[in-house]
Amino acid sequence: MGGTLTMPGKIEFLGGGGVVSTTSPISTDIDVNVTGTHDMRGTYSGTFRLLGGNMSSNFGAVLQGPAELSGGTFGGVTHFHNDVTFSGTVVSGSVSILSKGSWTSDANFSPSSGTVTFSGVGAQSVSMTSASFRFPTLTVSSATSITTPLPIHILGNLNLNGSLTSSGSSIQVGDDLTIASTGSLTAPNATTLLVGDNLYVSGVLSASSAVLDESNTNPGDNEAVAVFSGGTLTLGNGVHRIRGPFGMGGTLTMPGKIEFLGGGGVVSTTSPISTDIDVNVTGTH
Repeated sequence: MGGTLTMPGKIEFLGGGGVVSTTSPISTDIDVNVTGTHDMRGTYSGTFRLLGGNMSSNFGAVLQGPAELSGGTFGGVTHFHNDVTFSGTVVSGSVSILSKGSWTSDANFSPSSGTVTFSGVGAQSVSMTSASFRFPTLTVSSATSITTPLPIHILGNLNLNGSLTSSGSSIQVGDDLTIASTGSLTAPNATTLLVGDNLYVSGVLSASSAVLDESNTNPGDNEAVAVFSGGTLTLGNGVHRIRGPFGMGGTLTMPGKIEFLGGGGVVSTTSPISTDIDVNVTGTH
């Protein structure tokens, strides 16, 4: 669509699928129920429903109206500016998703890679029927706050510019966990904090019952822990295992013991650390 469209009602895409492209917003409601691949490009402001077929938005689709995905498969680059519901659509590959409205997903939403960004204003509703708050790489924008009852399981990086609160029993991040000065992670019931790579805290990480473990996720890596000026790290009592450098320029509450493992690295602090320390590295500490 490169011209002017007046088509009230609904467009239903059937057959084998194809490319749908527009240079100006289409306000008509859309149902997709194809047998092949449906590639959407451009901006759509009506209600969108995926009933069947493979929806692929490799060049990006902006869905400004409510979106309901109940059949077929989904992947690619999509911005959801309104409420989105995944209830039956299989999501197992790579995705690049921006979500501004409420989010609902079932256990079929399980992408293996890519990024999901929550960018709502204020409290953004995220409801999941899966066993954990599971995403590939996840970013929470600075104006956004999310609360979940589920344990957190992020396959890649977790970037918190806004706030994430979990009442689940664990936090697991496959790669870097980065909390910006505007961000926070609060998990009062978590007993484990597993970080596969680096932990960077410029804001607030409060998990007062959790024990930090960087030793079992990517054992070949040298993972750093850094709490920058203005940052606060609060953990529970236990043996906190760190594999790499450690820098403390903020506020630390970490009762129990810190065990340094791996290849070693620089340990630096601008204020006294009262936690007991064991050093058992293969290189220079």
